[in-house]
Amino acid sequence: MVRELKTRGMTLKATEQPIDTASTVGKAFLDMSLILVESEAILRKERQFERITRAKAEGTHTGRKATLDFHAIKTLKAQDVEESEIARKLGFSRGFVYHLFSA
Repeated sequence: MVRELKTRGMTLKATEQPIDTASTVGKAFLDMSLILVESEAILRKERQFERITRAKAEGTHTGRKATLDFHAIKTLKAQDVEESEIARKLGFSRGFVYHLFSA
């Protein structure tokens, strides 16, 4: 958003922070703030990746629990149960079940 303002030749003046990009000091303050925010985002992403990697190595990271039971769907379909009934029994939308069998 700040880059967009700069390209349009606009300045930013914050009401609750000492930021006024019309002045050199305000530009410097805003740039320093943006650098800190960006570096924190990078560090957060790195820490998250490290935690996931460690959890996978320990066998504790399994991801989200599966909500789709393909075996149950295929079994019901093999028993000639209609798609709308499969959806109702397993709690999926009818369109989703139709989509599974249309491919």
